[in-house]
Amino acid sequence: LVALTSLSAYAQDDKNLVQNPSFEAEKGKLKKLNQIEVAVEWASPTGLRADLFATDKDAPCSAPANVYGKASHYDGSRYEGIGMYSYTNKQPRTYLQTKLIAPLRKDVEYCVKFYVSLADLSKYGVNNFGMFFSKDGLEVEGKADIIFDKEKDLEFIARNGDNKIYNARYNWEPVCATYTATGKEQFITIGNFYNNKETKYEKLKKLANFNGTQLPTAYYYVDQVEVFIMEDPAECACNEAQNVQVESVVYNKETASEDGFTIEEQVKLATVYFDIKKSKLEPNMQ
Repeated sequence: LVALTSLSAYAQDDKNLVQNPSFEAEKGKLKKLNQIEVAVEWASPTGLRADLFATDKDAPCSAPANVYGKASHYDGSRYEGIGMYSYTNKQPRTYLQTKLIAPLRKDVEYCVKFYVSLADLSKYGVNNFGMFFSKDGLEVEGKADIIFDKEKDLEFIARNGDNKIYNARYNWEPVCATYTATGKEQFITIGNFYNNKETKYEKLKKLANFNGTQLPTAYYYVDQVEVFIMEDPAECACNEAQNVQVESVVYNKETASEDGFTIEEQVKLATVYFDIKKSKLEPNMQ
């Protein structure tokens, strides 16, 4: 039974070279922040570790509501959280790192894709979301940012073409890019590898109807990481989705409870919210 459960947790698209892409498989117990290593095959290369959030855990690492905001998962029941920027560099950034199932093949073009959502209490939205490819895993002592300033290092970073600022809260947005392999890459690291001067930011107002104090950071939830051979350019096209910038006004207040109410009463009491100028329901409203 344990073996079957583990196999189920590892189930993924055969094309995807990323193990445990939506962080569902776990080892150990998730009890606090900075426990990325609980997600099987994932780690952080710096002294300050990334966060893991799950629907079956208690605060501060609970989901959908947690210390940074509220976000339903994109896939499965878990997602990670990383710091991409902080005002005057007061808070070190965090990163996600994993070893691919197999090394990349030389001169083959790959699609890179993962989904991000800006945490509600973030005061800033930023650009420069990147996936760094390397032969060996990165390892940095202490709580420090990983900044690449040499052109030869920047060539191994995959970023989406328009390098937009991701400022949507309550929504998951895709980060898409293509990468042509040299044939030695075996590890990927996700984060911001550019200094603050090269990082564009947008200052955001605190959302109405949301409790808590804004943090002077750009903190993002991350889910469903993919790296696969690009056989058709359409497989890696998400520009259309990126160009539509929408933001939910408010999320489900969960005013309806199953206890003591009929189905008809629950429907009457419940509220379903849509994104501005969109009729499609988000997964957490289904």
